Amino acid sequence: PFGEWHINQHRKDGLVYERLSNSPHVIQMYSHCVMGGLFEFADGGTMEDNLWSLDSAGNTLRARWSGLQRLRYATQAALGVADLHDVNQYEEGAIGPAVAHTDISLDQFISLNGVYKLSDFNRVYFMRRNVTSDEPCGYHVDIGNPGSYRSP
Repeated sequence: PFGEWHINQHRKDGLVYERLSNSPHVIQMYSHCVMGGLFEFADGGTMEDNLWSLDSAGNTLRARWSGLQRLRYATQAALGVADLHDVNQYEEGAIGPAVAHTDISLDQFISLNGVYKLSDFNRVYFMRRNVTSDEPCGYHVDIGNPGSYRSP
């Protein structure tokens, strides 16, 4: 049951991937058509998958990364978010971020050859500016959105 809302979410996903196609910190999309996309192959799992050691029952035991690894991976994640926020950096008169991800979680960072890259832009909000005051307009993220541990 996919409707117009779902199609619009995937349209936004494809548009942001296209705008970030030069970023080494974002998973690359090669093709997009309505509800599907072709991406570069990344078999390293997500940050969420790789961070925690689990027991046989699936209970979290501890983080498996050293302090240095955490710093390295956090830097990679920050670079991906920075590229997203700078997506309009070459536009004339661009001020501030053009896009708010609104769904940042450890599952949005995919490991490709040992490097974590940002992905999944179907919940983005495109930032607009007030034409009179030139101030950024706000946006609203539905609280009823499923998921946990998300950041805008």
